[in-house]
Amino acid sequence: MRRLLLSAVAAAISAVTWLSAAPAPSAFTAADDYTMPQAQEQSIAVTMINRPGLPPHIAVPPFVVLTADQTTQDAARVLTDVLSADLRFEREFDVMPAASYAGIPSAQTIDALPYDRWAQLGADYVALGSVKAGAAAGQFDVELRVVSVRERRQAYGAAFTSTARSARRVAHTFSDEMHKTIRGVDGVARTRIAFSSTRDGERIGKTIEERSAKEIYIMDYDGANQQKVTANRSLNISPSWCPDGQCLAYMTYASGFPDIVLQNIFGQIGMSHPAHGTDLVQNYLPAISPDGTKIAFGSTRNGEAMDIYVVNRDGTGQRRLTNNAAVDNTPAWSPSGNLIAFTSYRSGSLQIYLMNPEGGAVNRVENNCSHCDRPTFAPGLSGLLLAYSTQTGVGHDIELYDFSTRQARRLTSGQGTNESPSFAPNGRHVLFFTTRWGKEQLAVVDIDGKNVRRLTELGRNTYPSWSGFLK
Repeated sequence: MRRLLLSAVAAAISAVTWLSAAPAPSAFTAADDYTMPQAQEQSIAVTMINRPGLPPHIAVPPFVVLTADQTTQDAARVLTDVLSADLRFEREFDVMPAASYAGIPSAQTIDALPYDRWAQLGADYVALGSVKAGAAAGQFDVELRVVSVRERRQAYGAAFTSTARSARRVAHTFSDEMHKTIRGVDGVARTRIAFSSTRDGERIGKTIEERSAKEIYIMDYDGANQQKVTANRSLNISPSWCPDGQCLAYMTYASGFPDIVLQNIFGQIGMSHPAHGTDLVQNYLPAISPDGTKIAFGSTRNGEAMDIYVVNRDGTGQRRLTNNAAVDNTPAWSPSGNLIAFTSYRSGSLQIYLMNPEGGAVNRVENNCSHCDRPTFAPGLSGLLLAYSTQTGVGHDIELYDFSTRQARRLTSGQGTNESPSFAPNGRHVLFFTTRWGKEQLAVVDIDGKNVRRLTELGRNTYPSWSGFLK
């Protein structure tokens, strides 16, 4: 019975790999109430791994400035730079270097575009953007039209009235909508990342070590616009996003003992303590369910060994899921919410186990890992993947386990220590912290192991969490 649940899952999907073009219904849906993804999730694998052909070439000339004020000119530069970077990130478009088309005159209308010259350069699309001062002070009007060179028609178009402060957001919106309209892919340019950081240099008093305080921060997916969420000069770690992106659950020592806080960060500001912690009831490492109604966490209440508990978001309905003499911790929900992965020392070393949210049978993930930590499921079809950190010599690396093949592969390769993975909501990228640049910094890598990009510079940054899709 020990591997009953895991074996049933693996057997049910053994004929369906995550690269399948037409997955058939399987018993995996019964085990996890799992909805097999549609074309969007299927295109992820086709795009990122062994995709035939090359991505379409797109030119993003500088946004044309239609008014001479400095604010509009600055906004045009931001829009051009951010849109180009967003398009490069997903690897769905090959963004042409500006020098390659420097001699082609700009065009403000589709009819005026010199199609033959763009075709000679091999451009598939040209993004025509314009910016002008708006009707109100501090506002500007921005328009973008993406033209198919071969078909000589508009493939995407949108217009916004915005401010200089939100120029990046406008560019992110353009990128996400272009990816969806032209490539059928959900981009993540409008998503956010939460993390814990020591960058403020504040010290925690009344401790022997005088450790640096850790506060919760949020930032854009690309590391820009970093903002502080907590300011209690305590230890605040392990944030977990609500599905709507309006709140975070995290672990804090602000009351003198570890407890779970649920905090609204947008809209109506407020916080609660749904796990009802005290100096005897200590709670750790929360994970919010995909529907946002429940929080799983570890707890050593009443001095017992740490076990996994679940509580409703409003603090009611608390239930104990594991009851073991060993430490059970770091819960993570499957995309459908009908499985919880967690780590435990019950076998003598830290391993990953699965159970349903009601508790009951516990089954080990047979991934041949000597020391596994911080498991997290990928969303959608790639939810057949589990990411975690594994001990490798003196450090850790990020590893992916594919339930359909029962195979694990390394995503990072021994550069520093790499821990605490978190998937992008489209399943195409993995966020983690790494010491490859010295102190712990956040980085993101594509699921094929390519394109490691650094996101943070200041302080020590750990426990990253990628939000869901935000509009």
